Amino acid sequence: TDNGLFKLYGAFDTSNFKLTQEDINYEDGVGFKLNNDNVYVNGSYSSKLNETWSMFGGLSFTHANNRINFEDNDIDNVENSFHAKMKFKIRISNRFKLYFGAEYFATDFAETFENNDVDAVNYGYNNNIAAAYAEADIFVSKQLAFKTGLRAEYTEVFKDFTIAPRLSLAYKTSGKSQL
Repeated sequence: TDNGLFKLYGAFDTSNFKLTQEDINYEDGVGFKLNNDNVYVNGSYSSKLNETWSMFGGLSFTHANNRINFEDNDIDNVENSFHAKMKFKIRISNRFKLYFGAEYFATDFAETFENNDVDAVNYGYNNNIAAAYAEADIFVSKQLAFKTGLRAEYTEVFKDFTIAPRLSLAYKTSGKSQL
C-alpha cells in the first residue's frame, strides 16, 4: 500500500506412509501407517503511521489432521490453531523506542484412540491464551543498550495468569561482536 506492506503466505502438505517392520514375535511383521494433511495460512500488515509511530498486525491459521494405525490401534487427531497479534512502536528519540501490543492464541485439539479390545476413547483440549506486553529499547551509548519490559498472560487450560518481567543487555565489544 502507499504506507505499508501486506504479506500473505499459505502452505499445504499431505502424506501417505505405510511400513511393515519385521519382528520375530509376529509372523507377518508389525504394521505402521500414517496419513496426514496440513494446511497453514498467515497474513500480516506493517505500516508507518507517521514519523514516529509504526504498527504491525498478523493472523495465522493451522489445520492438521493425522490418522495413525499401529498394529490394531487407530489414533486419529485434528488440531486447529489460530493466532492474532498487533504491535505498535513509537520512536521517541534515537536512544529510546517504546513497543506495546497484544496477542491471542486459540488451539482446539481432539484425538480418538480405538482398537479391537477397547471402545473408542475421545480426549483433547481447548486452550486460549491472551497476552499483552510493553517494552522499551534504550541505547545508553554506541556500545551499551538494553531492552526492558513486562508481559501479562492468561492461559485458559491452566486457569493461570502470569506477569513476566523481561530484561536484556547488549554490550558491543568490537565492530562485529557483542555480548
